[in-house]
Amino acid sequence: MAQPEDDGFDAVVDNLMEFVGDEDVQKGTAITVILFLVACAIYGIYLFVMAYYMEIIGVLILGLIIYYYTRPKISYCADCGNILGRGEPSGPCSRCQCNRWTQRDPGVGMTFKNR
Repeated sequence: MAQPEDDGFDAVVDNLMEFVGDEDVQKGTAITVILFLVACAIYGIYLFVMAYYMEIIGVLILGLIIYYYTRPKISYCADCGNILGRGEPSGPCSRCQCNRWTQRDPGVGMTFKNR
């Protein structure tokens, strides 16, 4: 009767069993070593993937911080508190025709002139 061919796993187990030497513990030790190597490979893949995604998350957070601090601030009329838009206004306030403007919200803790 012909013997079935050994596959790669059986060859690795046989080599490990020869390395261990003691016949009572050969099979268990071989399987333990193989499972340890598999666990190390899985953990290595996990670390690689986590480092990749952490880099992506870091880039996204940095991009949001840069966007927040570089976007133009909202301009308000210094006289009546009307919102003039983002950045420096191009003309006078449409409500009171005042040319003074500020980027601090005049509605927070300030009083307005009534005209």
